[in-house]
Amino acid sequence: MRAAMEATRLGQGTPQTAMHLYHAVHHKYPPIADVDTLVEKYRREGVDVTYRRFRFGGHVLWTFAGASGALRFLSERFA
Repeated sequence: MRAAMEATRLGQGTPQTAMHLYHAVHHKYPPIADVDTLVEKYRREGVDVTYRRFRFGGHVLWTFAGASGALRFLSERFA
């Protein structure tokens, strides 16, 4: 299981397209510090990252609440 998780861990390569990420600060998995580090890494590598940190709520709330921003991001890319 550990090998499978490591093989699919984000950050091993550089994305070739713009990204939209959002994460609740108090969500435990992954910790917000890990998400911040990943976003910083991608930006240093030249990736266009739209990143939104939500200060309250957790996984379930922001799965739905963040969807509108994600859909807007996608519609702008496909327009």
